[in-house]
Order: sequence, then C-alpha cells, then structure tokens
Amino acid sequence: MLFTGVYDVAASRGHNAFTFWFLSTLSDRSVEVHSASVVGSPPTDSAALHDGFREYDGMCVGCHGAPGVERGPAGKGMMPKPPDLGEQSDLTDREIFWIVDHGIKLAGMPAFGATESDETMWGVVAFVKQLPSMSPAQYSEWRSTYGAEEGHEGEASHTAVGDRKP
Repeated sequence: MLFTGVYDVAASRGHNAFTFWFLSTLSDRSVEVHSASVVGSPPTDSAALHDGFREYDGMCVGCHGAPGVERGPAGKGMMPKPPDLGEQSDLTDREIFWIVDHGIKLAGMPAFGATESDETMWGVVAFVKQLPSMSPAQYSEWRSTYGAEEGHEGEASHTAVGDRKP
C-alpha cells in the first residue's frame, strides 16, 4: 500500500474511520504523556488574560474561530479540522500549554514555543479556558476593548459570522 499510492492523502477528504481513530488516539496519548512534565499554570490576573486574548485573536482565531467569528480560509481547508475551542474540552491546562508550545504534527498546529514566551503561552491558555462560556457579543466586546496585539493584526482572517459578502 505504501508504494501503490492508493491511500488518499488529500486534505479535502477525511481519513477512513480506522485511520482517524488511530491518529486521534496517538495524538491524545502523546499530549497526555508529554504534558505531564509541564510546569506552571495559567495566570489569574486580568492583564495576562487580556494579553492572552490578543494573542489568540491575532494568531489562533483564523484556524480555530471564536464565538461569532468563523474560521479563516486556512482553518476551513484543514483536515482534520482544528478544534472549535469555544466548545467544552476535557484538556487540562498543562495539555493546552503543551499543544500551544509544541504544536501537533500532521494537524497543521504550529509550535508557538519557538517564537513565544511561556508567559505569553500561559496567557493564551487562560483565555482559551474562557472561550466555552463566552458569547459572540462578549467576544466582539473584547475585540473592541482590547484590540489585536501590535504586530499580529491581519495575520489571521477575522470574518464575523453574518458579515461575509454574498
């Protein structure tokens, strides 16, 4: 099968059930095992949470979306689809930090530890934990109040739900 080219690697179609299960299980266990060595915790102060929002809005929303904000073109075209972080997750703080820090191979998730400080990544973790309880109106209010971080604006596609042109 390896040399036949029969297996379809196209990102426009999902994996078969076995391959999806295998890769999901492999990824989940790897994150669980490797995140056990993560030291630290998300900040609790509002300034760090606002910084985490600016980082998320500038670098993550294009693939993951947000309450009231659709994924950008890259996020819509990825297979597997990046998780909707506005949905409740069973990931621990350490697991989210590890994913942000190291990325996920074969999923298009970059390793932000190469460019961002631990403090910045912990701020993103703190904000991501807020997403499931955030309404589209609240996310929009955060955008108006805290804006995008200098240097990140425009990196991700920010298309509000309902704001697309026909």
